[in-house]
Amino acid sequence: MMKYVLKGQVMTCLICCFVAVGCSENNDPQPSSQEGGPRIELPLNPSLVDGSGESNQMTDAVNPTDESTPEQDAEEDAQPDSSPDADTDALDSLPEQEEEVEDATESQEENDTALEDASENEETVDALPEPDSLEDSADEDTSDGPETLTIAQTCFPWVKDPDAVGPIYDESGAVIGSHCKGTNHQDIEGIELVVFLGDSVTVGTPNFENLLPTENNHYWRNKLAEDTVSLFGLDKGEDFAWGLWKSYDPFEQKGALNESGDFRNCAHWGARTDDFLEGDKQLEMCFPDGGSDKRTLVMFTVGGNDFKEIVEKGSESSEEEAEAGYPAVWEEAESIISHLEDTLEWLTDPVRFPNGVSVIFANPYEFTDGTGDTASCGSAEVLSGVEAWQDNDTLQQVSTWIADQFMQIAVSSQTDMVFMLEQFCGHGYVMTGPNPNPSAGSPCDAGPDAEVWFDETCVHPNAAGHQAIYDMFKAVLLE
Repeated sequence: MMKYVLKGQVMTCLICCFVAVGCSENNDPQPSSQEGGPRIELPLNPSLVDGSGESNQMTDAVNPTDESTPEQDAEEDAQPDSSPDADTDALDSLPEQEEEVEDATESQEENDTALEDASENEETVDALPEPDSLEDSADEDTSDGPETLTIAQTCFPWVKDPDAVGPIYDESGAVIGSHCKGTNHQDIEGIELVVFLGDSVTVGTPNFENLLPTENNHYWRNKLAEDTVSLFGLDKGEDFAWGLWKSYDPFEQKGALNESGDFRNCAHWGARTDDFLEGDKQLEMCFPDGGSDKRTLVMFTVGGNDFKEIVEKGSESSEEEAEAGYPAVWEEAESIISHLEDTLEWLTDPVRFPNGVSVIFANPYEFTDGTGDTASCGSAEVLSGVEAWQDNDTLQQVSTWIADQFMQIAVSSQTDMVFMLEQFCGHGYVMTGPNPNPSAGSPCDAGPDAEVWFDETCVHPNAAGHQAIYDMFKAVLLE
């Protein structure tokens, strides 16, 4: 059967992973208050004004200081000077005295202008609001302003149920890209090595439309790899090797070739989060030297097969375990997150990647459009082999917690996550399959022209689904 089970690549596992994708409520940000107000001080030049506020420079210029006494001045004035030379000297000195008077007049006009400017500045300072009035203005109620939209309302408008329970990204501190297809925590540039990790969504799988391993040009990883060749000037390797790298080995259930040129692929069908460092040891396979001195870009999908384990444990739990709150289920959920945290810690270690590394990963999707209706895809039960977990409330709580943790890991590691879960909701079998059922209560409605993004296996993307994943990763890569 060409191993269609594909290691159980989750279907029921994620059946309810987004049973309630939706808009989470978020309080409007409160306006910040300004402490005190600006204070402007305009110093005046003391040389321009005397104690009365009027200039004294003009009188000093016209009547310069003289050391003679009044009596001496009077005697000199009383004695006429009748010599021709004295008259000539007096006439010669008149222009100089006129120039001194003119200079003193100009000085007085400049002083008057400076005084007027200073007065205007003082009036401007007096006109400024007092600090208390600024504080009162900042504290004014702005609740009548436009409502602040949540991330879900802004980026996932097709999630129509405002009461649906889903990931509360608004509380994560994440920076969302303008494209709304993922986060924007990294400036990705100068890439010298591209590495793909993860599960069958990354490897690529056969379906009725593309049965052969060589029919792979629509795989999201191959389309993105071709883009990075031109974006960063990377080497694809020899044509034959590049062709094998893009393909898969149905018997080994992984890529037909791990490395070609500046590209590596260590993803594996059925892989879980513990296969990065344990199990398949994908990190060791792709980085045999424990890292790389090349500036590296790592991309992966993971989580679907992990969630299968959640569903299995939940459906197999006894009544006593159910009454105790499903401790085994929560232990498995915590293990998933722990493995992912360890993986991101390994990948972002600057000692392993001294010239830098960028990481983009996706949260896991599901095919029931948030309803949990596995019967919407007839192949689901056959391929998964897992009995549905009937405790939808607990399943919803666990899936929401895991989705929140995926985002928290992206924030704490300053890597990027694409919204595969949210983008695929509304393109599953309930809303867009061969027998759509809009009355099933899906919180997602992508519109009348929406098409299904899953193939007949229920859990793997078809060509349109691969195109959607490619668009998500590329948007995050380019911004």
